[in-house]
Amino acid sequence: MDASQDRKLRVQITEQELLCKNGCGFYGTPQWNGFCSKCWRLSQQKKTIDHHKNRSLLSNTDEQKNDSRSSRFKSMLRKSPSMFSSSSPSTSEPVQSVSHSSSTATLQTAANIPGPHEKLYKYVLEYFGPNVAKDIDNKCRSMLEKIFVNARAPLDDISESVQAFYQSMKEYISKLKLIKNDFNQGTFMSELEEYICTEAYDIIFSDRADEEAADLSMQDRIRSLNWVTAGFLETAFDFSILSVHNYIDEAVTYIIDLNQYRSAREKLNCLVSCSKMLFDALKESRSGAPASADEFLPALIYIILHANPPLILSNMKFISRFALPSRVMRGESGYYFTNLSCALQFIQDMNAESLHMDKEEFEAYTSGRLGVPLNNRESDRNMAIKAMEKGLKLFDGLLDDQAKLDDRITAFSGQMEENCEKYAEQINTLLSEHPSEEIKKFCKTLRDPEPPFLVATASMENELLIDGKDTLENEKDTGEVEKGTVEKDTVENESVEREKAIAEDVKDIVEDAKDTIGTENDTVENEKNTVESEKI
Repeated sequence: MDASQDRKLRVQITEQELLCKNGCGFYGTPQWNGFCSKCWRLSQQKKTIDHHKNRSLLSNTDEQKNDSRSSRFKSMLRKSPSMFSSSSPSTSEPVQSVSHSSSTATLQTAANIPGPHEKLYKYVLEYFGPNVAKDIDNKCRSMLEKIFVNARAPLDDISESVQAFYQSMKEYISKLKLIKNDFNQGTFMSELEEYICTEAYDIIFSDRADEEAADLSMQDRIRSLNWVTAGFLETAFDFSILSVHNYIDEAVTYIIDLNQYRSAREKLNCLVSCSKMLFDALKESRSGAPASADEFLPALIYIILHANPPLILSNMKFISRFALPSRVMRGESGYYFTNLSCALQFIQDMNAESLHMDKEEFEAYTSGRLGVPLNNRESDRNMAIKAMEKGLKLFDGLLDDQAKLDDRITAFSGQMEENCEKYAEQINTLLSEHPSEEIKKFCKTLRDPEPPFLVATASMENELLIDGKDTLENEKDTGEVEKGTVEKDTVENESVEREKAIAEDVKDIVEDAKDTIGTENDTVENEKNTVESEKI
């Protein structure tokens, strides 16, 4: 095996490794320590409860020991209110006030703009009537106002509130009486999610300093590892196929566009579209054979390294926090989201050992001090050379087809000459057997390079037959005069037979000539069309 092939990074992950380690059957992610979103939240809640419980126990145990220290500490607080007592209310209260006013203005503006709010309202109005639609609208506005009021709260806490709101609305809507029977709860929840995410996007999309730093760090990491796409990562892509490049370009566009949308559903739709483009590229690389799941993760890693999508970590956290649990825990979008999480984790953990190279060489490539060897690049230069080779191969094929066409034309010309000689012999035979002026005229017509009989009708054949019959009648009369009445019957019989034979010969020759020349004209026309199409 080639040494460069040995150094290529092979990425493999099983379906079982994608599932939640709690055994619930849903997809987990490395960012949730292998849990699905539901199990992750439960574990976090348990930690919080245990933390508060431990604090309570410790405070009760040390209560007596800290009495004197507590009294001294309280006296210090009374002496310096500006540091602890006064400053906190003075800073926290205005923040809430400003947040509340901004939220009210935002909600009033959003109410006048057709969008997710209008779609949700109309959907509920259609199936439950105006009273329920107004009630749900009020509930949604209360939830949004709560988000704006608590804009400074940790995003995980806001996420808990939003997820609880989703669940309460799901239970609420399931108890209502329908006015139409084709109501889809999934559609309702999807519209609800889009409304909440879109209206509160400026608050709930991560703009915290620590998460911004994580995004910048990931972008720098991906940028420093871009050289891995130049032949160091083993994928099933066949870069010699132009359509594979087109699919990859589409996938890059989709994963970059993911950051432009404001709802979790639209972001996941971009991820699904990107993944489908990758599967199409893999299928094209395998000559139409479906790609396996084992080939998908390396392809996704390649796309992330190639595209370096902006704010990819923040977008993933946004989806995991505020998307409906069903979107990220199961189904098509859940599978692709889990693979994206694994791909990002793999990129973060990538090192010299995983690439089978020395640490110094890895750091040299990463820092840019060492350029990637050209023979390892899947570069545009190689693509141009392959395109030229493909064009030359097609040109050689056209030359072969042209030579075959020339041979067919030569063979056809020889066959035409042979047929002309056969027709000339038949005409000479006819002339020798029936030396009449009408037959000579007909044979002359056959020798014409542009025979008019191609457009002749049955009337021409009848005229020839009548002329032949008149000639035979004259010969019959002459025979009667010469041979007398004794041979009259014999001559008449011979004349009739001769007349029939001539008529049959003429008809056969005419029909054969028409069919043959018609066929030859069709063949010539087809050859012309073939030559023209091949020239094009």
